[in-house]
Amino acid sequence: MTAAQTNITSVGTLAGLTIDGNLTFSGVSRSITGLNSLSASTITGSLSTAAQTAITSLGTLTGLTIGGSLTFTGASRTITGLSSVSATNITGTLATASQTNVTAIGNLTGLVVDGNMSFVGASRSITGLASLTATDLISTENTQCNTISGTTLTYPMYSDSFSLTLRNSSLVSSSYCGIALHNDTGSTSNTTPSAAIISRRTSTTAYAGSNIEFMTRDDTLQATSLVKHMTIAGDGKVSIGSTGDKDFNILTAANADFRFGTLLGNRNCITMSWTYVSSNSTSNRLSFDTYGSTNTLVLTAGDRVCVGGAAPTSKFHVVGDSGILYGSWERVAEFGNSNATPMKAGLIIYGEPGGPNTNGVAFGTYTNDPLWFMVNGSTAMKLTPSKRLSVDKTAGAEATIHSGGDVWADGLFHIKQNVDGKAVYRTNWSQANYLAMEEAATLTHQIDASNKTSSISLMD
Repeated sequence: MTAAQTNITSVGTLAGLTIDGNLTFSGVSRSITGLNSLSASTITGSLSTAAQTAITSLGTLTGLTIGGSLTFTGASRTITGLSSVSATNITGTLATASQTNVTAIGNLTGLVVDGNMSFVGASRSITGLASLTATDLISTENTQCNTISGTTLTYPMYSDSFSLTLRNSSLVSSSYCGIALHNDTGSTSNTTPSAAIISRRTSTTAYAGSNIEFMTRDDTLQATSLVKHMTIAGDGKVSIGSTGDKDFNILTAANADFRFGTLLGNRNCITMSWTYVSSNSTSNRLSFDTYGSTNTLVLTAGDRVCVGGAAPTSKFHVVGDSGILYGSWERVAEFGNSNATPMKAGLIIYGEPGGPNTNGVAFGTYTNDPLWFMVNGSTAMKLTPSKRLSVDKTAGAEATIHSGGDVWADGLFHIKQNVDGKAVYRTNWSQANYLAMEEAATLTHQIDASNKTSSISLMD
């Protein structure tokens, strides 16, 4: 037991040391070595020690500075209760509660959001994207676009009025922007889409209109060309295949078919079919058929119409066995040509229902033209506009009936008296000194070619 000894510089080896106060170190060398354990209620300053693998708790720290890396092992690897975390780089997954004050996160190599990403404020845009992949894209834009034909939009429809805007910033003609529909699991960077809808510029003029094109592919190849099937032009014209100049066009490389009706089945729908034989061929044709039939009506490129066949030999050709033509009681058919002074002919059936006394059929011309009757391709009979009929004679008729050959009667041959009370028969109508027979009152005489006469008595 001794008073404080301020000059003791060494105490040898102690079995134990109890200090009822503070242990203070001064000088340059201030260290305690060889400790197996250190227990203290409070440690101030810096504690320098080798790696301590058995430390399980540090209590409550007012601060912790680590001049190296902080590594977590085991199943539970979490830091909880942080007010803030500051780091130059964070690797792995950072789990944290909602952070409303994060204003920037630097450059990310990737970002996984397990939930919804919401944008608020006036500026709501994502820029610089190379691609955007989503299961669903849902818009909450309240703008309703008025697309009723023939009406005026209630206000200018600027691009930012729409829920989704795809922009093509190029003024190059035929450049486009569009939507690709991808139905494959392969990479989108080297796989042709299954289908696409594009808007293609029609000129290099700023704010120029565009065509909407619908494209698909029908194969199992990964990289193949899309085929354009339908175009809606800027002026509203619709084309299937090549672009046409009419309101609705179907222009394909070969044959084309158009079908409409109730359902697919015999006599339940109608088909319009274009058959392409070759370029500029008069055999190219358009046919109209009910489902289950062929060549109901055919219009050829040679300006011919055929009913029941595909190869008409005239302007109008009907193919069939019976009942192929049927018309009304009044005017069945009318024909004409394209001469400078056109002629017209027709077929008329007279007789209204309930009036059988006027029944009849008329066939002839409506113009001042003769009516010809042919047999085996040559003229057999001709009826002139002056109502003279010649048989087997192509030259003009010299009488009401003029035969170019013999006239034969198995029965009587009657000659009715004219207004002069005469009945005359001559071997030539217009020349004198030909054989003639004439009855005038009770006198009948005959004159031959040599001017010889002889009287013949005829019975009254």
